[in-house]
Amino acid sequence: MATDSFRRGLSALVLIAICAPDDAAAQGGVLGRVKRRVEDNVGRQAERMVDCAMGDQTCIDKARAEGKPVKIDSTRTAPGPGGDVVTTGGGGGGGGSDVWANYDFVPGSRTIFVEDFKNDQIGNFPRRYEFQTGNIELVTFRERPWLRVTSTGRFAVPLPAVLPARYTIEMDYWGTGGECWMYTDGTTDGDTHFLFDAAGGGGIGRPGGGASTRGDGGQNLTHQLRILVDGSYAKVFVDARRVANVPNFAIQNGNRVGFYCDGGLALGGIRVAESGRKLYDALTADGRVATQGIYFDTGSDRIRPESAPTLKEIAAMIAEHRGLRVGIEGHTDDVGVAAANLDLSKRRADAVKAYLVGTLRVDVSRVEASGLGSTKPAQPNTTAEGRQTNRRVELVKLP
Repeated sequence: MATDSFRRGLSALVLIAICAPDDAAAQGGVLGRVKRRVEDNVGRQAERMVDCAMGDQTCIDKARAEGKPVKIDSTRTAPGPGGDVVTTGGGGGGGGSDVWANYDFVPGSRTIFVEDFKNDQIGNFPRRYEFQTGNIELVTFRERPWLRVTSTGRFAVPLPAVLPARYTIEMDYWGTGGECWMYTDGTTDGDTHFLFDAAGGGGIGRPGGGASTRGDGGQNLTHQLRILVDGSYAKVFVDARRVANVPNFAIQNGNRVGFYCDGGLALGGIRVAESGRKLYDALTADGRVATQGIYFDTGSDRIRPESAPTLKEIAAMIAEHRGLRVGIEGHTDDVGVAAANLDLSKRRADAVKAYLVGTLRVDVSRVEASGLGSTKPAQPNTTAEGRQTNRRVELVKLP
C-alpha cells in the first residue's frame, strides 16, 4: 500500500518527467535524484512495515509504539494457546476478502447460561458442569482456563430450563487431535448431534446422513465454534466458515448440553442464548434493543470481523425505515475501574457508529453514540450470566 510520502514523491517524479528537457543531463541529474529518493523511501517503508495477524493487538500496539506502519493480514488471526497463528477459515476456507462470505451467525440476545471457569480451581472439574466419565480437568494456557479432556470422556452443561425453539451456542476450543460430539437433546449419546474436531472441522450428524466439513490440520490452534438453531433449521460455524447448513435438523431440545469428547481436546467457556425478535420489531415495541452480536478485542474498541452480520442488520434496518434515528449505547459490566469502563464503552459506541457510517454508508445524522459504562446494568452483576448480559451494545430509538 502506497504511503503519503510515496505518493508525494511519485507526483514530483511525474511533474519533473513532464517538464524537464529531454536530454541526457536532465535524465541523469534532477530526475535521477528524485527517482532514487522515491525508491529509497519505498524501500525504507517496506523494511519498517510490520505484518500483524488480524486481531493480534499486541503486535499492532507494539508496532505503533515504535512508530512503524502496520499491515493487517486478514488471512490470519491472533496466536492461539500453543503460540501458533490461527488461519481464519480453517480447512479450505481460504484467505482474502471472501473468507467471511458465508458467515451469517447472529448470537442470541438473552443469555441462558454462560461459564468462563474464572471462579473454578485449576486442576478441578468445573462446579457448574456435570461429570460422567473420563479424565477431564481445568488447565491454564496463556492466562486463560480451559477444560481439557485427557482421555475420552463425557460431561454435561445443565441449563436452567429446556432450550427454546431458537437459540445459539458459542464456544472456543483447541486440541492436539480428536473429535467432540455435542448433544442438545439432554443426552450425551445418540445419533443426532453437532460435532467439531481439533483440525478446525465441524458439522451435524444424524440418522440418514448429516453435513460436515473437514478441518485442514489446524491442530493446537484456537478455533471458535458457533451454532445457530431456528426451529428445525441448524447452522454450524467454525472460525470464519459455515461448515454445516441443514434446514431439517429437527432435534428435540433438552435441558442440558451434553459432550462426548476424545482425549486431546480442550474447551473454553460456553455461552447459550435465546434468539429474540428482529431488531426493528423489538426496537419499535420497547424503544430499545440489546445486541450481543458486536464483538470487540478484549479491553479494546477494535471491532472483530464476526460482528459483520449484526452490523449489516443494523444498517439495513436504518436504510429500510427512512424516518428512523438510532442511538448506539455502549455498556459494560462492573468488573474493573468504573472510569476505565466508561471510557471503553464510549470508544466502542463510537467505533460502531464509525463502522456504520464509514463502511456501511449510513447517514451520519441518523446515528448517535454514547458510552454508559456499568451505570445502567440490564441484570445484576452478581452472576456470570448477568455480567455477560451487561456487556452489550444497545440500540435506542431516537425522536
